[in-house]
Amino acid sequence: ADPGNAATLILTGPFMPADQLSRLKDLSSGRSNVSLARFSSDPVELYRRAGRSVSMGGYNTLLELVGLGKTPLVVPRVEPRTEQLIRATRFESLGLVDMLHPDDLRPEAVSAWFNSEDGSIGKQTPSVDLGGLGKIVDSVRQISSNPLDFNHREVSSAIA
Repeated sequence: ADPGNAATLILTGPFMPADQLSRLKDLSSGRSNVSLARFSSDPVELYRRAGRSVSMGGYNTLLELVGLGKTPLVVPRVEPRTEQLIRATRFESLGLVDMLHPDDLRPEAVSAWFNSEDGSIGKQTPSVDLGGLGKIVDSVRQISSNPLDFNHREVSSAIA
C-alpha cells in the first residue's frame, strides 16, 4: 500500500503548536488525498475505519487501537515524561504495536512501515487476552449464584 496515494487523515490534536500546524498544512497542500483535522468527536470510528495508523503512545489511543485489532506504529512522546515510551515499549514486547523511537523518526522509516505487507516492523503474535469483561461477568455470576458462601478469598481467586 503506497501511503502516497492512499486517502490520508492527519488528526493533529488540539494542542499542536501553531507553527507546526502551519508547516504541516504547507506540506500537505495540493494533495487531494490528504485531509487535516485538529479534533474528532469520535476518534474510535476513525481508528475502526483506518487501514493503518501512526500515533503517539497515549493510554486511551493505544487501548482503543489494540482493542479494535489494529497494530499501529507508535512514535511515543519522550519529553517531558517517559510514560508513553514505557507503555509503547511494553506493548511492542507483547506484539501489540510497532514502535519507532522519536530519535529514529525519519520519512524512510515510516514509509518502510507503511509499505511492509502487514504494516509491521517485527511482528509477533500478540500474547494478551483482551477478554477481561467476559471474565468479570463470569466471576460475578459465580459469586451471585451462591451468595451465602461469599468469601473474600473466593472472590479474589475467582477474579485472578
